Amino acid sequence: MGGTDLDDYLRARLEGIDLALMQLRRFVSGSAVDVEVGRFEMSTVLVIDAVSRQGGRATVGAVASELRVAPTTATRFVDRAQGAGLVTRATSLEDGRRVEVLLTDAGRELDAQALDFRVARLARVLVDWDPSRIARLAADLEAFAEAADADDREGPRN
Repeated sequence: MGGTDLDDYLRARLEGIDLALMQLRRFVSGSAVDVEVGRFEMSTVLVIDAVSRQGGRATVGAVASELRVAPTTATRFVDRAQGAGLVTRATSLEDGRRVEVLLTDAGRELDAQALDFRVARLARVLVDWDPSRIARLAADLEAFAEAADADDREGPRN
């Protein structure tokens, strides 16, 4: 669906979505997150979240895949998280040739506090919304995120 294939109405709606997404990028990915356990770069919070979503133990490759970044970038992010005491590296219990990234107690605490921070911010923003409207937004955003994720995995379709 190239820009020339769109009628004016649809193009205007898509441009509105694009603008909203650009604004939400700032909402979601500020330069740092302040929580009780400290101030952390968003990339560090994303690493902690990625490892947490894997059950608290993941390879650097799995972190890279979850974050949709190159393995070398994920390695830098993990190094930063390790330097902050939020993760450790250990030999895999299943395969002694693999190294896994594990959350420390401080990493689990940061993960919980960062989630609480994000949920509280959403609650402030949506305080005047009807619960059914919030439910529709959640369902639509989940569907959009799944479609965007599938598009990322498929790559460009030129």
